[in-house]
Amino acid sequence: MIQAIIFDLWETLGSKSYQVSQQLQKQFSIPYTPEYLHTYEHSIQLKIWNNPEAMAKSFLEHFSVEATEENIQHFTRIYGPYLHFSFLFPGMKELLHTLKEKYKLGLLSNTTNFERAFLDKHDIRPLFDAIVFSCDIAALKPSEEMFSTITKKLSLAYKDCLFIDDSKRNIAAAQALGMEVIHFQNVVQLKEELVSLDIQL
Repeated sequence: MIQAIIFDLWETLGSKSYQVSQQLQKQFSIPYTPEYLHTYEHSIQLKIWNNPEAMAKSFLEHFSVEATEENIQHFTRIYGPYLHFSFLFPGMKELLHTLKEKYKLGLLSNTTNFERAFLDKHDIRPLFDAIVFSCDIAALKPSEEMFSTITKKLSLAYKDCLFIDDSKRNIAAAQALGMEVIHFQNVVQLKEELVSLDIQL
């Protein structure tokens, strides 16, 4: 029986409105390979950064780009504005409030410490009973460590949790652990699938 609903953050709860990773790839002429996103996540989402410039240096080092002052500025120019343009998907905040009445809520995200501000910008932090960011535990979805950390925080077994994410890879990993899953596409589709799982809305 589902007792908790765990959400991904970006492109599930909301969006940065532009693809930061793709913009950085274009800016620094980094060839696209299947490993690009994996390396991008490892370069900036596995530790707490004191400032964006330190994060920029890590990104540049991972992609063998010289960490000149100009390149650091290019990185921060692309990464910096995301919070200003970020938004919750229409209807998502209302859905969270509705679900909170009957279920525990969790948030599980591959993200940087700077992106915590999104939760406060949209006043949704208090809705979550457990929040796990990759930067806090030095692990990334789809690793089992991410899923085990949040289920332990919720004091629940995998079978008692529903996981919602826009990434098929993350969905597959959660399902393999025994979680119920929904591959997020939009809020309307999400509500329909929640109802099909007998989630009370």
